[in-house]
Amino acid sequence: MIIRQATPMDEEDCVGMTVSFMKMTPYNKHELDYISLAKMFKSALDSRLAFVAELEGLVIGMIIGIRTPAFFNNDIVIAQEFGWWVDEEYRYTHAGVALHKAFEEAASDCNIIAMSLLSTSPPQLHGYLKSIGYTEAEIAYFKET
Repeated sequence: MIIRQATPMDEEDCVGMTVSFMKMTPYNKHELDYISLAKMFKSALDSRLAFVAELEGLVIGMIIGIRTPAFFNNDIVIAQEFGWWVDEEYRYTHAGVALHKAFEEAASDCNIIAMSLLSTSPPQLHGYLKSIGYTEAEIAYFKET
């Protein structure tokens, strides 16, 4: 398996993985828009924070995010992950950890790396992030209007 920077050629795979991810989240009741998801993928490419895990020519996982100024101080740059997925049959390999390490290395010029977990995220992810130095900083609530 190799971890590599994503390219525009990976759009279909990465957007497809995002669709699979979204179906397992609290957002699953909302209609997904391919064009919107493709724009987010392009933003990740532009931020140089898009990576894929590839095994024998097949993309089996991805992590994507953007560089953005902090709302509380625009001199602080945050690398904000907004998509991290490994196909189910590869979840207990090192693919997820390797993708995350690539993301962190690419974001080493940022002041903060922000990883997002959802209410539906596996508890193992909470433990993993805490074990490598992340602290819980925010819990978000949504209300449909």
